[in-house]
Order: sequence, then C-alpha cells, then structure tokens
Amino acid sequence: MTSEYIYVIGLIIPVLSFLLQIWPRLINRYFGIDTWRHLMFAEYVRKHKKLPEEIKDRYLVTGPFNYPPGIIFFLALFPKKFADKYQYIFSPLFDIVNNYMVFFATLYLTNDLFAAIIAQIIAALVPIIVIEASNLSTRIFSNVFYIFSFFPLLLYTFTNNVIFLIIAGIFLYILFLSHKLAIQAYLFTVIGLSIIERDPIYIVFFITAFAFTYVFGGNIYRIVFRDHLLILDYWRRNIDFRFAHQFRGLPKKKDSMDFVQRMYMLSLRNPYVYLIANNPWLGVFLGILLYDFFWNLPLTTTIHPIMFNKLITWTLIGLVSSLIISAIKPLRFLGEGQRYIEYCVFPMAIILGSYAASAFQLYGQLFLVVFGITVIGMTGAIIFLQKKTILEDTSRTITKGLWEIISYLNSQKQVRIAVFPFQMGDAMMYFLNGKVLTTDSVIGLIKLKDVFPILKKPLVEIIKKYRINYVLF
Repeated sequence: MTSEYIYVIGLIIPVLSFLLQIWPRLINRYFGIDTWRHLMFAEYVRKHKKLPEEIKDRYLVTGPFNYPPGIIFFLALFPKKFADKYQYIFSPLFDIVNNYMVFFATLYLTNDLFAAIIAQIIAALVPIIVIEASNLSTRIFSNVFYIFSFFPLLLYTFTNNVIFLIIAGIFLYILFLSHKLAIQAYLFTVIGLSIIERDPIYIVFFITAFAFTYVFGGNIYRIVFRDHLLILDYWRRNIDFRFAHQFRGLPKKKDSMDFVQRMYMLSLRNPYVYLIANNPWLGVFLGILLYDFFWNLPLTTTIHPIMFNKLITWTLIGLVSSLIISAIKPLRFLGEGQRYIEYCVFPMAIILGSYAASAFQLYGQLFLVVFGITVIGMTGAIIFLQKKTILEDTSRTITKGLWEIISYLNSQKQVRIAVFPFQMGDAMMYFLNGKVLTTDSVIGLIKLKDVFPILKKPLVEIIKKYRINYVLF
C-alpha cells in the first residue's frame, strides 16, 4: 500500500469522530456559553481590523480587553453569517486535526498502521473531548497548538534535530496567545519532565518561549498575561463559590440540579471517579502500568524505549495534575481539574495504540472482539452524555422561549437587562440590541463583586445601581 493511501485511511476515523461530535448540534443549534463572546469579538475584528480596547456598547460593566486573541483572529476570517450559522462545526474541525495528528505520530513512532488506527479510535472516544467539542471551545482549538508544540519538543530531546525545536517554539508562541489553562498544563508538564529526566531543557525552553512572547508579542500578550494572573487571583479568593448559584448560594442535596451541575458536584465529592469517567481509557492505561509494575506484561511496543517513557511521563503528569488540583481545594483556583487530562489524550492514545498492536498479534480475534465491545460501550456512553448535556439542556441553550424574549426586547428601546445566572449573559449580549449585566473582563468581574459569584446586596439595590429595566431568571 502506497503512503498516499495510508494517509487517506488516516482520515476515516477523524471524519467519523466529526460526525459523532456534531450530530446533537444539528438538533440543538444554539448551545454554548463562551461561543457568543468569541463571535462578538470576531465581529469587532472584522469591522475594525483590530482587537478592541474595551467593549462599551454590549456590557453594563466594562473593562479592558484581555482575552487570548488566537481563536478571535481565526473566526474573523469567516463572514459573520457563516460563523453564526455554523459555529458548532469549528471545534469538531479542530479535533479532526488533533485526531489526524494522533494517527501521524503513532505511525511515525511505530511504523504500524493498525496501531495508528487503534490510537485514533481511542482518541476519538474520550468523553470529555467529545462533550468539549460540542460548542465553540478554545480548549479544543488550543489543543492543536499544544500537540504541535509539545510533541516536536519531545522529538527534539530524542533526536537533537533543531528543526523540531523551532517547530515547538513557533507553536508554543501561538499557544501563549490562544489559551491560558493550556499554558498552565504545558508548564506543569515541562516542570515534571525536567525533574524526572533531570534535564532542564524543558523548563529552559518554556521560559525562553515565554520571554520571547512577552517581548515580541506586543502589548497584546502583556495584557493577556496580566489578566491570567488576575483571574487566578480572583478564583483563589472566590473558589468557595465556584459552583454557587447567584441567588441560592452553594448547592445543597435538596436543590434541583441539572445533569451538568450534578457532575460538577461529583467532581468535588469524588474527583478520582469523576476524572476516570471523563476519560475511561485512563483506567486502561493505569491498569497496564500497574500490571507491568507488579508482574511481567506480555505486551510489547515498537516505540523506542526512550520516546515511550517520555510519552508515559507526559500522560502521568497530566493525570496527576488533574488529581491534585481536583482533590486539594486550595489548588482548585488553577482551573477545573478534569481539563488537564484533555492535554494528555494524545500521548495516552499513542501508548494504548502501540500496545493494541501487540495484543492483536498475541490474542488475535479475541482482542478484536473485546476492543469492539469496548468501542460500542464507549460510543453508547458518549451518546448518553450528549443526550443529557446537549439535547436535554435548557440552561446553556437559547430555547424557543428565550428567542421570544429576545425578539420582544429587541422591539424595545434602551434595554438594560440583568440575566441570572450569568451563564446565559453572553448569549443575550450577542443577540440583543441593548446592554447586559455581565462583563468580558476580569476587571469587570472584580467590579461586579456585589453580583458575582453570589449576590451580596438586595436585588432592588442592584437594579437601581445599574439602572436595569429588565430582569431575566
């Protein structure tokens, strides 16, 4: 089989994964939270050919623009009508790139087409990735640059080929301008690798790339970096109310919660179960490592031992970071712990794919039957989650009733509306001809201390202070 056909075969799983990710969005077209803010910024860039300094015509509380602009510049390449109508396809398209990179990297490291395809299937059936791709997410977008930077960095430390180091640096520069939590995950991983391998190259590379971005990224990155520090400090001080309702406060067992809220509560009560539920393949990965530690694993891998150990370390650092941040309350300001495992799906899939090739040689059809049953089960679980989190959602969706409210408000003059809870504020902001009591800036969040994360003053005072003429619950 020629190499051209092999790489065409590598596109089959990404396309099937794309279809799995978008089908619920073909039914629920207007789902998501941050989606509308990204589209609003992109529209500003289209009109003004630059990033905004401050958005004053959409929000009742404003602050300086400080969002990583990567996804905004990307969305601005498309006409507004197209981006609005098809906003749900972008994240799945980004994930096609991620999945195809899994195929390419596995094939490169193993020279085994079967291993590459199995690795792709595993990467395509990670619940947290599929659900994350259901809306216009900067996490899926940033994962492209994370992979295109970190994998070449590992290749550089393995081969000493400077080309890999240059590629890693270029994509890390883009990553700095794309997503803050991805940078945290990257930092934790380079620190871990530097300690475990006793080689400072990883952390030196990161610091050098940061300094380059800070100096040559212009005022844009300096503002983004300042916001990064501010938002970490904001949630450090308010982490007790991370999942609080603005009126009811912290959730209680008797409170009525939707499926997503119940899952968030599970992440606090039992983070270990929650993390494995987000990516059950990690359970398989850990099982293999533990078996190999206590007994002699009958499976082998064709990946060079040095490179294989680097991939294992990458995966373990992502998993350990997730566990520590989820389990230790004072560290939860660093972000939702399960998000960190999104950035180690790539190495995990390669490792499991390489072992799968060995398992097939050893067990033949038995392996195919077991793996096939596992794939069917994972697909079913993902479809169940899509049904619960997307198709049955009302709190993150512009429903028919909400469209009627928006239509009515757009017929009124000088609308100043408060939306509770805040999570639908950006959707209202994007489609309303008025101003919404929310913000696009951490400075704005600090100004909103009486309203968010919980209401600290009577609603009457809030209405008077911001001259609100409509309230939506």
